[in-house]
Amino acid sequence: MKISSGILTSAVSVFLVFPAMSFANDRGESKQPDTGSTKQFDEFNRGLTAGDQGNSRSDIELTQKIRQAIVKREALSTEAKNVTVISANGMVTLKGQVKSSSERLEVGQIAKDVAGNGQVTNQIEVR
Repeated sequence: MKISSGILTSAVSVFLVFPAMSFANDRGESKQPDTGSTKQFDEFNRGLTAGDQGNSRSDIELTQKIRQAIVKREALSTEAKNVTVISANGMVTLKGQVKSSSERLEVGQIAKDVAGNGQVTNQIEVR
């Protein structure tokens, strides 16, 4: 079977050019490759990570009080007790995964009881 040199050249050109192409989002910014880093993924999607935890005494104490209240609840799963609690400028963000929607609500309510209603963003996902 004989392959025309024109077709072969075209196929090789596509193969060599395609991997070098950059995919851009709707703002013309190139999408970075997935490196497996949760922090990089969250930063790319504008989400908070534990690295965004506020360094003020009040933010640190708020996170500490919420974490202690969560861990005291014996009925919560290990996953629920290990959600990420991020306090920055008095606002609290909860992230992570739990086993059920009732755990999601319970952890959120604990944070609201400590931080105050309207101060908590619950981004916990049920797996």
